[in-house]
Amino acid sequence: MPSVRPSLPPLSRCLLHLHPPHPYSSPPHPTLKDVALPTPPLPSLTPDTTDHVTPGSRGVANPTGPTPSAPRDVVASLVSTRFIKLTWRPPAEPNGEDLTYSVYFNQEGTNRERILNTSRPGEMQVTIQNLMPDSKYKFRVVAHNKNGLGESSAVLKVATQGEGKTHTHTHTHKHKHLHRDKHEPRPPYCRSEDYSPLLSRP
Repeated sequence: MPSVRPSLPPLSRCLLHLHPPHPYSSPPHPTLKDVALPTPPLPSLTPDTTDHVTPGSRGVANPTGPTPSAPRDVVASLVSTRFIKLTWRPPAEPNGEDLTYSVYFNQEGTNRERILNTSRPGEMQVTIQNLMPDSKYKFRVVAHNKNGLGESSAVLKVATQGEGKTHTHTHTHKHKHLHRDKHEPRPPYCRSEDYSPLLSRP
């Protein structure tokens, strides 16, 4: 009786049996697509950048508080050939304590201003030195508080004495004695105590 040979499985099944899929093989990568992300609207900057300028703020936007009004009664209490002494009264509205002051001045005919600051808070006088004899100058005073510069005083025009001219000034003592001093002009570094009055009467 002829022998029966068993049928062989297909070749593909044998290969699959020999090389099964790896259990940790990665799945196929998904296809990446460009997707536009939603962009939130930008906030408006108009309310935050609008300049709110208050009177007396000297143009400073959003000051922290009110600044001083203009200093009052600016006068030249002493005039010589090369220096001028200015005095003034405090502002009607200081809006703070411990005010300091700046004096802006320039020679008539020039536009460039120079600045001289008081040496300590509350001081209301300053001596401007190194001026030209027989020349006209313009002065104005500005007060400062912790919030910034205040309003400027009115412009004061003063002329220095000419060379060789006598200089006269008047001052009052606490004892109601009026002294009138008349002497030759002195350089700015001399002290007033170095000169004795020529005329003194009660």
